[in-house]
Amino acid sequence: MSVLSADFGQLRSSDPIAVEDVSSLAAIGSEWQELEQRQGAPTPFQKWEWCSKWVEAAAASGGAVDEVRLVVVRENGRIELLWPLAVRTLWIFRIAFWLGEPLTQYGDVVATSSDRSRAHLEAAWGHVSRWRDIDALELRRVRVGAHLTNLLVEKGAVCAAAGAAPFVDFTAVTPAGRPAWMRSSRTRNSLRRRLGELAAFGPVRFEIVDAIGEQREAATEALKLKHDWLKEMGRASVGLSHRATEYFLQSLAASGFLSVARLKVADATAALEIGFRGDQTYYSFLQAYDSRFAAAAPGRLLFWHLIERCPDLGVTLFDFLAPVYPHKLEWATGESATRDFVLPITARGHVAVSYLARIKPNLKLIHAQLPAAMRRATARLTGLQ
Repeated sequence: MSVLSADFGQLRSSDPIAVEDVSSLAAIGSEWQELEQRQGAPTPFQKWEWCSKWVEAAAASGGAVDEVRLVVVRENGRIELLWPLAVRTLWIFRIAFWLGEPLTQYGDVVATSSDRSRAHLEAAWGHVSRWRDIDALELRRVRVGAHLTNLLVEKGAVCAAAGAAPFVDFTAVTPAGRPAWMRSSRTRNSLRRRLGELAAFGPVRFEIVDAIGEQREAATEALKLKHDWLKEMGRASVGLSHRATEYFLQSLAASGFLSVARLKVADATAALEIGFRGDQTYYSFLQAYDSRFAAAAPGRLLFWHLIERCPDLGVTLFDFLAPVYPHKLEWATGESATRDFVLPITARGHVAVSYLARIKPNLKLIHAQLPAAMRRATARLTGLQ
């Protein structure tokens, strides 16, 4: 633990900021949840539930378990900031990244908002910058408005990749006063034609799945459908292929964390959507469809039904998450910028950053341009996803 004095913000000797590393989620669980209740996690991916369930799932899956490294900032004994990280080894380097990777979609700290916020951030960074057992930080999908964004830029973090997350803002209106999320008559007619094509296979129904048992089954089914699609397309997903992912999603279902929507044709599942709620925002995490019905675009139809239902469900923002894909842009009213940051801590960390910021992105581009058969053969190349 380190205690920092007036170098950070307008601190008084009677109000010290203390920073420590914590490796046990259980040891800090109640305080983490109390911080959430006071301030709210910036996204579901910084919640205690998300992080603790991921650590539990990784351990239960029998695979390698990442080393947990929580940076905890206290003022007068109370937690004011929590930076959820984990550590992995890349060749000879030790890299810190967001706890919950590769499934965590947005990275940030959980922090209070006050005139002391900057002091807490600076204290956290001062502590991390003195680590000698970690060579570099790799912090992916940091939103422009995240707590950490300005600090990372100021400290010289390298942007390894820039992206965006499309979203539907249900409060936005067009200049004519029409809800911006509503599709044109032409698009709606196209969707109705697709619905007619799907109905040729049997009665079609849209449903919100609330029962925990059904949600668990839906998570398993969605992963199987997605794996089949990835194999067919010659693509890979480190997150969805992780051995802990199914256990993780089922655990989240059991705790009421998941939202599941389904499109059925007779007794068969045509498409599934799995997401999470955070206040009035819905985060669209996993979409999958049965290839038997692909010609009728069941995934597109499921989005249509779900998005039109969102205002009645109290959702004001539908976040498709990164990256940008055409099937998301069809519905989006805007995009939020994200960046992947890498930052060296030790001298040899500069070498790791060169790979993470320059070589790795180029390798991913080359891999994406390979023929499908070659992508399938090389889909598990370490670090390319």
